[in-house]
Amino acid sequence: MLPCWCGAKVWRVAQLLELTAPENYEVRLKIGLMLFQNGMLIWNKISTLPDDLFTNMPELKNIEFSYTNIVVLQESVFRNIMPQIGYLYLKGNEIDCNCQMKWLTTISKPQYTQVECTKPKALEGLSIEDLTSKHFAHCE
Repeated sequence: MLPCWCGAKVWRVAQLLELTAPENYEVRLKIGLMLFQNGMLIWNKISTLPDDLFTNMPELKNIEFSYTNIVVLQESVFRNIMPQIGYLYLKGNEIDCNCQMKWLTTISKPQYTQVECTKPKALEGLSIEDLTSKHFAHCE
């Protein structure tokens, strides 16, 4: 695990096995070209992720973005990485299972997933594992 270098702008790392950011720090991510196994960014103000965040991460197995401001799993960020990860944990987030999340019905999901819809009301409490194309019939 990396030590906290508060105020640090850039880390140059040859092999990163785990990244944990301190509570309530706003984290801006641009990782790429790393051997990354566990991504844990919890209790942070993160709300969006760069499209290429998980590019060139063949060793990535676990992702945790719990208690952040992420509300949608963007297809451009997660589609290519989903089949290889075993653990996806976004507990405590206000996940909006709107039409942008329809892509999740067409892919394999991680073995263990803790991501529940909080919106819309009809899908509240439903795990993303249980989303089907019927839930998105109204989407074009």
